[in-house]
Amino acid sequence: MKKLKRTRDRLLRGDKLFFQVAQLHYEGRWSKTAIAGRLGVSVTHVARLLREAAAQGIVRISVTAPRQVALEDELASKFGLRDVRVIPAPADPTMLRSHLGREAARLFCEIAQPGTKIGIGSGRTIYELVSALPQRPTPVSIFPLALIVDQSTEVRSVDAMTLVTTLWFKFRPDARALRMSMTFPGVPLEKIRSLRTDLFSPGLVHDLNTYFETADAFFFSASQPRKDSQIVDITRELGIDVPELRERGAVGDFLFRPVDAEGVQIDVGVEPFVLGIPLELLKRASEEGQKPVVLVAGGKEKVSIIRAGLAAHYFNTLITDDETASMLLTRARGQREGEKRGR
Repeated sequence: MKKLKRTRDRLLRGDKLFFQVAQLHYEGRWSKTAIAGRLGVSVTHVARLLREAAAQGIVRISVTAPRQVALEDELASKFGLRDVRVIPAPADPTMLRSHLGREAARLFCEIAQPGTKIGIGSGRTIYELVSALPQRPTPVSIFPLALIVDQSTEVRSVDAMTLVTTLWFKFRPDARALRMSMTFPGVPLEKIRSLRTDLFSPGLVHDLNTYFETADAFFFSASQPRKDSQIVDITRELGIDVPELRERGAVGDFLFRPVDAEGVQIDVGVEPFVLGIPLELLKRASEEGQKPVVLVAGGKEKVSIIRAGLAAHYFNTLITDDETASMLLTRARGQREGEKRGR
């Protein structure tokens, strides 16, 4: 019994020592040598304690990407954007969404004042935004911007309703959230078409549009055509796969609405299976410029769909990376030079 007590006490002292060393080094800015002198141990031992503190989660290291102000100013000027946030592209491309999400979370915190109403999109980038937000009571209203029919019993995507629920949980008990669902496991598309008509009356859709129009901010991302998307799950049943989507001019989608290179919505049969803010309402809010309509997207595969959104004015605030920003500006400069030569 005494041996167990001594072991427990030693472990407790060890945890406290890890904390004290980490606090002195990271918060107090003490050098390893100064800590070693204070505690009467070797510098090597201090380094080991710091590594162990990180391994145990006592220390959590976060890297904040520096803003690229020159690119931000050029993008805002060229495309008439309300706000632009450009971060360096990480060395590991798989970390891009995480860094974009953190930058978007900082903007979200600036916007989320008491009483604000904020619309949330879906996907991995917006998931990173939600993950980066702190958990604290916040009196805001949050709602999903768009949902698409899901016929599966399995979870296969991070939909807007899931992210809204997560935000509500983080901001409770002060937050309010709007609930919507478009899940019909095992129901054929043709049956869903009639079910949607029965369940979502014109009056309800009008009320939702009014809700969208009175929102204070929107956060969403964009997607390029790919075979594992929810849109293609539906279009495939309608006889349209990714190659044909591209043949019809689709460069991607905003909130499950496929668009061409100019941002014009393309009819590929998915509209009856989508519930959410129409692109014309998104465009109107963006062009009025009174509220942030925020696109969070980056990576070379997203350049075409971002360009389409810029052409159609579907957003007035852009959070992206420097490589994507440079590609957007290079194309814009080329178009400008071509116009000059054509005169």
